[in-house]
Amino acid sequence: MKKIILILALFLSASWAQNLEINPDTGLIIDPDSPLVEANCLACHGSNLITNMHASRKAW
Repeated sequence: MKKIILILALFLSASWAQNLEINPDTGLIIDPDSPLVEANCLACHGSNLITNMHASRKAW
């Protein structure tokens, strides 16, 4: 029974995951604000600074 619940939980959580498009050059999510981030942040910093922080939108 526990295995069935675990499988269902994994399946349901995967179905709610967003299918976001990722820029292959930067590793960042493609968003309407992407040009703003590229102009202001990536001008001086590598995109790995952003992706390694794992911060939420609110935290940024």
